[in-house]
Amino acid sequence: MKLTDEELQTKIEQGLTETSADAQAYQHVFKVLKIDPEFNLPIQFANRLVSLLEKKEEKRDYFWLAMGILLSIISLIVTIALLFERWSINSFSFLSSNVGLVVFGVLFVALLQWIDKKIIRKQLESHKH
Repeated sequence: MKLTDEELQTKIEQGLTETSADAQAYQHVFKVLKIDPEFNLPIQFANRLVSLLEKKEEKRDYFWLAMGILLSIISLIVTIALLFERWSINSFSFLSSNVGLVVFGVLFVALLQWIDKKIIRKQLESHKH
């Protein structure tokens, strides 16, 4: 009867002997795992590792910041080009008949900024510490 890996591991951990090649391989692995490694990590190993990870994360943040700035500049150029192409005195005359929509838009953006400042950023800061 062929045993599954879990059953074989359980039997070997319990001290029962098996003669199959898989069992011998498991026993060899367990015997080797019981031996302590012959090297020790430097005292500052964890600090250096965390420092490297933080630097990598910082580089990633700068990459996304640069991408955001680049895409903002591109969108500004496209907007200016399209604006000069179709500009006229009456370009924004539709706003005078939709004052409620403009007020709603301004208030909605202000609400989103407030939510970001009061709730989201506080939660992010609490998760960092």
